[in-house]
Amino acid sequence: MIPKLLRKAAFGLIVISTAVATDPIVELETGHVAYNKGVSSGSVEHFHNIKYAHDTSGNRGFAPPEPYHPPEGSVLDATTPGPACPQSKAVTPPVFAETPDISGLVRGSAEDPHWDPDNLITLSTSIGKPVIYVALNFRLTIFGYARLPILGDQNLLNVGMRDQRAGLQWVKDNIAAFGGDPDKITPPSSSAPEAWSMSGPPGTALNITSDASEIHTRAVAEKLECAHESDEDTLSCLREIPMDKLLEVAIEYSVNHHPPMGLFTFIPSVDGDILPDHPSVLYKSGRFSKGTPVVFGWTEDDGAMNAGPALMF
Repeated sequence: MIPKLLRKAAFGLIVISTAVATDPIVELETGHVAYNKGVSSGSVEHFHNIKYAHDTSGNRGFAPPEPYHPPEGSVLDATTPGPACPQSKAVTPPVFAETPDISGLVRGSAEDPHWDPDNLITLSTSIGKPVIYVALNFRLTIFGYARLPILGDQNLLNVGMRDQRAGLQWVKDNIAAFGGDPDKITPPSSSAPEAWSMSGPPGTALNITSDASEIHTRAVAEKLECAHESDEDTLSCLREIPMDKLLEVAIEYSVNHHPPMGLFTFIPSVDGDILPDHPSVLYKSGRFSKGTPVVFGWTEDDGAMNAGPALMF
């Protein structure tokens, strides 16, 4: 049975919540673009649906994010939440973070009400260490992690990770307008990113093999009758498939391949660029960021969602 789907496509959306902004208009230094204040909850103001990249549907599908620059002098409405990225509606959303969210690879949204930041922001202000919460959307499942040789040749792999990088760059370039410090950006989260950070040591944790993602991509293409002899034709065909149809088939395949929720089907793979090699190889050769403070925590019973009902009680 196919789970219900979130049908609206949206890439490059940021939600900013802050307790320090007092003006109903925030104006960016670049381009003189202003954002109307969104809804307020006490002293917390929310700015919704801020685009950091262009839409990636149609011919822009599976392409890296292209920075979005609103027309100079425009005033944009930041009062209405934007849509989530295409995903299954039936699975549990991931935890979102204090600053740009970099979480699951299968599901989640910057607007999920389970992770409303108001209490966090209010608490941070009460102890004299106010934070600005930023949550960003990035492409998920096959939209973010499809793999074909032609995508590698055109430097189009791991676009979900590239979305995250583009979102972080937007924050660094613009957060000062909201009262933030561009030199104090902390991207905490749960689920996928912690797994990447811990997968460097030798072992089997998240053993990302390049051929696995390609096998899954070709399997979905075959189900959609897009498996052509030429990878160029295959990619062109996938881009022409309606978003909700591509999502439906990808989710069905993922759930069947990795039951019960379809996790770890479309995941990052080595591309020689944003992920230059296997994490274990990068770790052994010393090719990783050194001197960057890292805070580790844990989530109790995090794997319970993947257990059968008899094992959960």
